[in-house]
Amino acid sequence: MAFDRELLMVNKKLKSTVSPQRYQHSIRVMKKALEYAKIYNIDNSVVKITALAHDIAREMTKEESYRYIKDNKLPQYLLDEENYPLIHGAIGADICKKNYLFTEDMSNAIRYHTTGRKNMSILEKIIYLADKNEDGRNYPSVYNQRELALKSLNNAMILTLKNSIHFTIQKHNTVNNYSLEALHFLQKTEE
Repeated sequence: MAFDRELLMVNKKLKSTVSPQRYQHSIRVMKKALEYAKIYNIDNSVVKITALAHDIAREMTKEESYRYIKDNKLPQYLLDEENYPLIHGAIGADICKKNYLFTEDMSNAIRYHTTGRKNMSILEKIIYLADKNEDGRNYPSVYNQRELALKSLNNAMILTLKNSIHFTIQKHNTVNNYSLEALHFLQKTEE
């Protein structure tokens, strides 16, 4: 399935709504996702546009985000203050599904790119890992995560989720239930 027209529209929207740094991050995520797509035999056009669009709502203000949630009748739990750092995924998924012909799988990849979830599709794993492992990131565990992602999506997901959960706990923040469910689901799958 080709998304040439939608890709141009997403690219234009990103350039007009996010900072140059966020745009470059999105380009790096797209490059990393395409690297994974080649290994795991996923349609390049689907991966390319999904990765590029993953942070399409990332730089909306809190007021814009809350207004979007209310106006578009997204789940009200997204308005809870503790969910604010994660709502750009839900809003971005909704924007992409309504405006750029995204499939449910593509929308889910955007919706859960910050947390993961249990029973993720290959596309969802690729977008999650590409976001965490893009070449602009240089935290200590990223090198092992990148290497493992080239060999096993599930094992890379387990390592990355563990590292993300550990980092969240170190910052004294609440760990999202989706991340915990994703980790437990993958650990059982790999047993």
